[in-house]
Parts: sequence; C-alpha cells; structure tokens
Amino acid sequence: MEASGFGHGDAYVHSAHCVNFDVDIGHVIEASWPRKLTAAEETTLCFAAMPDSQPSSGGLGDSCFAFHFLSESGRALWGFSLFRARRESSQRRGVFQKSLVLLSDKPFFQLFRSAVTLLADAYFASGSKALSAALRSMDAWPPAHQPGLYAGLGLLQQTLTLATEACEAGPVFALPCAAPASAPNTASDATCTAPAPASGPSGALREPVAVRSLCALGGECWTLWQLLLTGESLVVLTPSPHQCSDIVLALPALIAPLPCMSNVRPYLTVHAPDWEVHLTGTGPPPGSGLLVGATNPMLSRNPPAWLSLLVLEAREASASTAAAASQPPLPAVPTQGGGLGLLFGFGPSAEVARADAALSGSWAAARWKSHVEVVVRADEHVLHRLREAEAVAAAAAVPLAMARSAASSSSSGGGGDDGGTAGRGDRLLREHFEQLTLSFLQPLERFTTMGSLQIGSHMRPTAEGGGGGANGDGRESLGLMLHEWSYEAQTRFLREVEAMEPPPLPRSIVPQRADLLRLYTAFLRTPHFAQWWESRRRRVDAGLHHG
Repeated sequence: MEASGFGHGDAYVHSAHCVNFDVDIGHVIEASWPRKLTAAEETTLCFAAMPDSQPSSGGLGDSCFAFHFLSESGRALWGFSLFRARRESSQRRGVFQKSLVLLSDKPFFQLFRSAVTLLADAYFASGSKALSAALRSMDAWPPAHQPGLYAGLGLLQQTLTLATEACEAGPVFALPCAAPASAPNTASDATCTAPAPASGPSGALREPVAVRSLCALGGECWTLWQLLLTGESLVVLTPSPHQCSDIVLALPALIAPLPCMSNVRPYLTVHAPDWEVHLTGTGPPPGSGLLVGATNPMLSRNPPAWLSLLVLEAREASASTAAAASQPPLPAVPTQGGGLGLLFGFGPSAEVARADAALSGSWAAARWKSHVEVVVRADEHVLHRLREAEAVAAAAAVPLAMARSAASSSSSGGGGDDGGTAGRGDRLLREHFEQLTLSFLQPLERFTTMGSLQIGSHMRPTAEGGGGGANGDGRESLGLMLHEWSYEAQTRFLREVEAMEPPPLPRSIVPQRADLLRLYTAFLRTPHFAQWWESRRRRVDAGLHHG
C-alpha cells in the first residue's frame, strides 16, 4: 500500500503495519500506514510481531504485547502488536493469523495497548479505510508535552486516557542503539570510574508503570529485586507474549525511584536479529543489565551460563507436568516466602522447579536457572498481605469481568483497573519495594552528601533524595560530589556500611552483613548507580551556579 501522510505527522504514532502469516511464503507485511519500511526492517518487524512458539492452549485468540524495534537509521522505537489467531475455513489450513502493529518512540504502554486492540478490531472487521480514518483521528490528539492527565483521546467511538509523569533522570525504559554501557571498574581497579549514563532526552515523559502483573509472582519478587538492583541479565519465559511482555515492562518499577538503565526487551523471538546479539556468546558486561521476555522453550534447555532464567508455568498447563511427579523430587528448601523452595548457592547449571504456594493467578509453578547466589529473602508480613490481596482480587475477578462485558459497548478504553480490589496488591507491592530501595540508597545518600556515614544518623530516606550536610546546607559534600567516584571512596563507603548499626536493610530480608556488602559492591558497578550518581552531581552543580 502506498504511503499517505497523517497530516501533522507522527506525534504519537510513527507508523502502523499489518503482518500476515502466509502458509506458502511465511511472514509478509500486507499493508503499511503512512510509510513503508525498508526490506530489512520489514523482515525484523515480521518476526517481532508474531509469537515464535505455540502455547498448550493451541495459540488461538488474541495476544497483545510490546517489543523493541530498531530502524536501519538507528532510530529506537517501541512496537505494540495485537496478534490474532482463529479458525477460519476460508484460509488454507483453516487458520487466520495476523498482527496489527503500531510503532512509536513514546513509552505509553497502557495507552498503545488499548489503542492497538481497538484498531485491530476495526481493521480485521472493516478493512484499511476504517484503520486509516482511525489513525488520522489519533493524529489529532493533543501533544503530550507536560506531565499530567490527558483525557478525551477519542478513537473509534471510545475515549482513551493518558497519564504521564516526568523522567527526571532519563526514561526508565532506555533504548540503547549500541552495545550496553560498560560496567564501572571493580573494587580492585585504581580509578573505579562510573560509566557515562545512558540518559534520555530532557523533559521525557512516561506512563506510571503498573506492577499488577508482578503481584501473582509472590515471593519471587524479592529475588527479582536483587537481580534488577545488581544489574544481572534476566529472561522471563512464559507461554504467551503478553504475559512475559507485561512482566518485563513492570520489573523496573521494583527498584523505583532508582532509574533502571537496563536494556529492556519486553518480547524477543528466536528469529529476531537481537536474539543472537543478546542471548548467545559471552553476554553483556557484568552489571550492565538485560531484561528480556520470551516464549520459545528452547531457551530453557541450555541457557547461557551468565544468564538468570525464570520460567513460569501456566496453571492450565500444569496438568501436563503431572507425569513428573513420579520422578524423585528436588530438595525442598524452606524460606521466609513460605514454600518458595529456592535452591541457591548456584553453580552455572543449577536449577530448581517447584509449585509455589506464594504463586497465584494464572501461575502454577516456577523454575529458576541462575549463577547468582540470591541473598535477599521475602518479607513474610508483606508476602502474607500480598496473598490476601490477590485472593480478594481473584474472588472479585469473575463478577468484574461479567460487569465489564455487559457494559463494553459504553465503557471507555485505556489504562486498567488500578484502583479498588485489583489495585490493592499493586499499591502494596509498589510501596514496599520503593521503601526497600530507598532504605538501600540511604547510606549512599548520606555518604555522598556528608562524606561519611558517621555524621547525621538522624537522616531518613526520601523519594527526592538529598539531605543536608553537617550544617544543613550540603557544603560538606562538595569536595566529594565534584570528583569521580573513586576506588578510595568506594572502599571507605563499604567499610563504613560494614560497621553501620542498625544495617540499612532489615536482617529478616538480608541476614548476613557480608551479603549486604556484596549487594552494594555489585550495585556500584551498574548503570543504575552511574545514572543516580550523575543526577546528584548535576543537582550539586545547579546549586553552586545558583548559590
């Protein structure tokens, strides 16, 4: 189809494409609006827009997911795909398989997920004219230049809403066009200089990140928090793209308000060029972080030794593993998570599989493969409250779905149920891990502000960070903040953390002081720390120029 412009261009949408799976020639793009892609870009998009494996349910139905897309010019975009598979007698082999895809440079995941679902319904039912008209209506949406609520975004007789917030330290979901940033030098190096952070454009906006998809993971969330905080590479393997995509997009919220500078790939297929780049060979530099969602089970058979892999088994598929019950069970390891059963102290091929009493919703079991020794335990009290919230949400889910179905003709799209019953677990999880992250950052805040942990023990963590110096004006910090983070500073910081009483994290979560020091040592090598450090330096510089 020839390109036809959208009037004002691509304020929200770069382009839209329909990908068809032809049984004779494979994946093809049957239409594009308003511009076509190059041949290489079309190949990349075709493989990214459709699942590369079939779940036990047969793969019929809709699956909506996000993925990363890099144009030949180096422009980094997000892709939002609605993949539809259904039986249709008019098709060869009796199956209809198509994806409608929106490409955008804006990380508005909830908005575009709602939009691509509505657009796919219109296109598959009424053809290209209906879709072209709908895309033009999106071009009339008011530009989102400032944080706030953008209501009344009309699309196909529905009204969508966009909530945005500022990304003061760069976008949470970095889209690096080159190799991941190198890790800071280890404590054995003499200079220990942090890398330049992969910060985004000034004034960038994002949607508030929903963590609803993490609530059903229960006690696994504390393990995920450690892996994210220390910049470990992680793949989440689920039966369907929308499941792993939702989880990977939610993961950076676990370490908020710390900026997550990991390389985020919500969904990656085995056919994508990035698969070879990211999931084979020696992997990214230690601590640089890679978060990937995948569905192809081949990855679970022989994952790279440097990779941490979380395999989630869907509840409806759990019966297929009943035969495994006749095999000798893996050793059970009691934890504070109550039945979590993790077996750590990993070697390169260590693995454990279990049904987890803390898992809920659609998940029946989880398997971990990792080289990382996990030292963070679940908070029993929070986990108990999270289970209760999930149980209440599950009880309310069926009548809520019936009510939504009955009102679907008049309901507005966009967003999700962040309030009421379904939002309790979301809020609980978000608040707990925000406080846990702030507690972890508190010694660094104090050290970089005052030059020592021995001063100002009355300070408490805040979402804005900061804190004054010994005289309340931050003057004690200037000598430290105007220099690079050095090996000497890191050594002194770790020595003072070792003697700190009480420790910054509760002993119920990190029991051993040596493990706490390992967490800090690993964190100081990550791009997250580099971005956090540079953000504080900029604030000090701004204070000097205005002082």
